Amino acid sequence: MDHAVNHPWHLFAIYGTPYMENRREFWTDLASSISQCNGPWALTGDLNVILSKEDKMGGRAFAYRDGSILRNFLFDTGGVDLGFSGCKYTWQNKRSSGQLVRERIDRVTVDTGWMSIYPSGGGGGGEVHNLLILCSDHGAMLFNSHAFNQRGSRPFRFFEAWFSDPTSLEVIKEAWGDTALSVEDSALNRKLTNTQNALRGWSKNVFRDTELRLKHLENELRSLQTREDHALDLEEEKRVQPAILDLWDRKESMWKQRSRELWLQKGDRNSSFFHASTMVRRKQNHI
Repeated sequence: MDHAVNHPWHLFAIYGTPYMENRREFWTDLASSISQCNGPWALTGDLNVILSKEDKMGGRAFAYRDGSILRNFLFDTGGVDLGFSGCKYTWQNKRSSGQLVRERIDRVTVDTGWMSIYPSGGGGGGEVHNLLILCSDHGAMLFNSHAFNQRGSRPFRFFEAWFSDPTSLEVIKEAWGDTALSVEDSALNRKLTNTQNALRGWSKNVFRDTELRLKHLENELRSLQTREDHALDLEEEKRVQPAILDLWDRKESMWKQRSRELWLQKGDRNSSFFHASTMVRRKQNHI
């Protein structure tokens, strides 16, 4: 049940079989299961099949029969591909130029009942966003049925990630020293307030720049990973990927602190989990 729209629907999260001899049986059984679910549905995951020539770059040329399994599945179930934004391909074989193959094998399909629940979705691919291919041969895919509106002010938090920038200590020293400390509580409060305000302003400037640099690098890598085979620049990809990962380390540390999931060891790059944990906790606080 999605309480935001007060309507239940079924989610099928799948990993499609990679074995050719098993694919037809797998997709036939899946279509049968979906036809029996009696309600709106959405299907997402690594399907391990493609639909059209636009879903593939490199390797053997796409033939019409290559899309038959997914095409027949959509016809039998009345499914609709939601489209996507972001990277064109979600998987690559990580081989050198000339042998490199990229495909869009991850996607989201829904029925018309699901589209009637979320009429603002689909069409332009607003719900599905393909992320960059970085550490793995796969790029992650984000599927959002609707956005969560944040309300109210947030308490001040000092993030460990701020120490990665040495200027943070200079800001603290300067802000703390602006007010003379006395035995009165008000003086200490003024110091804390001054420091908080200074750090807020500093973080907006410094970490906003981090966001802009990250967005710039991600757009650059997205462009590189969308090029046709003859225009590939794998060395440039190798230069950009570590820079993105370094910036993501900062974001991951901040989301980890926000999520309060302290049992997770720093270094797990599942920032989407930290983000989800934070959103769940924020919703619980609101309730």
